[in-house]
Amino acid sequence: MTVAFVVDRQPPSAQKRHNGRFEAEVGAAARTAFGSTRSLLSEPIYVRITWFRYKRSGPDLDNIAKCIIDGMKGVVFDDDHRLVQCILNRIDTQLDYTISDQHVSMDAYEQLLQMLGELRSHILYVEAGPVKNVQVAFGPVDGGIS
Repeated sequence: MTVAFVVDRQPPSAQKRHNGRFEAEVGAAARTAFGSTRSLLSEPIYVRITWFRYKRSGPDLDNIAKCIIDGMKGVVFDDDHRLVQCILNRIDTQLDYTISDQHVSMDAYEQLLQMLGELRSHILYVEAGPVKNVQVAFGPVDGGIS
């Protein structure tokens, strides 16, 4: 089972203290998407975080994952030691980019498109699910030639 949700907010840096309110917002969004009656994921999982930003402001990309993952703990998975893969992306929405609707929750996808159309300053798309096969790939991430 994969869960995906969207948060309409700039992510804070994990280097700053007092991120409890943000983590609670992430937890609430995850609870709505995942449902409160489902069993927590207990196998190895991945988390994909895509931060769409309209303005070039906010923390460094590598500092946002912890607050988001901590907000999902106890809602989607029981412990973050289950995390075996974390994929982070930051998209500047003033530049060209492509979004694929394959393998995505239609509810989260439609919510994301609506927010992007409204030119929201910061949008987080978060997805988590079980890892079936651990793969290691080297080289350019976009299929380009290095």
